[in-house]
Amino acid sequence: MDLEELRRQNRYCDCAELQDLNQLRKRLETLEARCDFFSRETPQTPKERDRKFLIDYSREAGEFQKLAEDYQELLEELIEEKRLYKKTSGENFRTVHCSRCDSQIEVIELEN
Repeated sequence: MDLEELRRQNRYCDCAELQDLNQLRKRLETLEARCDFFSRETPQTPKERDRKFLIDYSREAGEFQKLAEDYQELLEELIEEKRLYKKTSGENFRTVHCSRCDSQIEVIELEN
């Protein structure tokens, strides 16, 4: 399976102990969509009138990066606490699952 196929299998787990992770993930998905919008709409050669747009983009990108780090830290913490577990999915990927309901919640791409 390739990365996109594995990602399509990701689900939101309803287990109470993963609600903080779910909230972070939803916020990340929203910020990712906003950053994609900013990226698509950024002028090739920005003008002074684009300044606020670029400042907003920079702020959103910074928030996205911070939340992504927080998400990774929480994911690792939940794995250490055995609330989540990793499962090998081919040579290049690991999937992360809820220990209680077995829902796949994340895909980790391994570095070569």
